[in-house]
Amino acid sequence: MTITERPKYNVTIKKVEILSYSFDNDFYVNLNGYYVKLKFDIREFDIFGNETIKYISTENTNNWGNGAVMYYPKIWDISSANYKVKVFQSGNYYPNNHPNYHTKIIFYSAISRQLVQQPYVVFNTYRLDLNPYRSLQPTTITENNNGLQVRLTLQWN
Repeated sequence: MTITERPKYNVTIKKVEILSYSFDNDFYVNLNGYYVKLKFDIREFDIFGNETIKYISTENTNNWGNGAVMYYPKIWDISSANYKVKVFQSGNYYPNNHPNYHTKIIFYSAISRQLVQQPYVVFNTYRLDLNPYRSLQPTTITENNNGLQVRLTLQWN
């Protein structure tokens, strides 16, 4: 007997953008303005249900000491990472039998207190589910997640 994998798409995430964040006043430092560094990582689940970090972004420092305005969008071009999300072509299935999603993007921030950087902390966890998009195969998706508006640029293949 031959066992074959379900037909799937390998969707490359080319770009990750933060378009807005409803709670960005959390990044405001009295008398100094916005002092925040942002980054994210992308995680997948293995066959045992354990999370594995697959990609770690660079720091975005656009608002490290740039005054009274929080600048958007925050953009990371990750096309060189060639990171692919597996999406089955039919059914409500997820890789490694994890329920509801397979990929997580965790966003971190490090703010300043008296111009000294504090440790990075998680400010948003986005559970990426591309199943609803598989018939349209859009090149970009924009979603809201607990006050965070994020846009992903995708390449379906």
